[in-house]
Amino acid sequence: MKLSLGAIALTLVLVPTIPALARGVRTDRTIRQSGCTCPGDRMSRNDIREVQRKLDQMGYPVGESDGVIGSKTETAIRNFQRDKGLNATGELTDDTLAAMDFERDSTRRGTPAER
Repeated sequence: MKLSLGAIALTLVLVPTIPALARGVRTDRTIRQSGCTCPGDRMSRNDIREVQRKLDQMGYPVGESDGVIGSKTETAIRNFQRDKGLNATGELTDDTLAAMDFERDSTRRGTPAER
C-alpha cells in the first residue's frame, strides 16, 4: 500500500490533536490556527476553575469546574459576554475577566498537571 507524502504529513499533524479536540481542550496547534491570544489560553487550570466557579455562582452553568474550557464553559462565557454587552466570542478576554472582577492569583501556580 502506497501512501503519499502529503497523506503522511496530514496524519502526523492531525492525529495528535484529535483526542484533545474531542474533549474540548485547546491545543497549541488549535490556538495558533484560530489566531487567538486570549488570556484564557495562558491561564492556569486553577484560575480557570475559579472563573468557572464564579460563572456558575452568577447563574451561568459551566458543568464541572475542572479547569478546562470545554463547550459548556464556552457557552457560559458567551452568555455572560452577551449579557454584559461584550463581544460574545466564548473566549476569556481581558474585557470579560474585568467584567467578572476576576484577578489572577499570581501566587496560585498549581502543579504542572494543573496548568
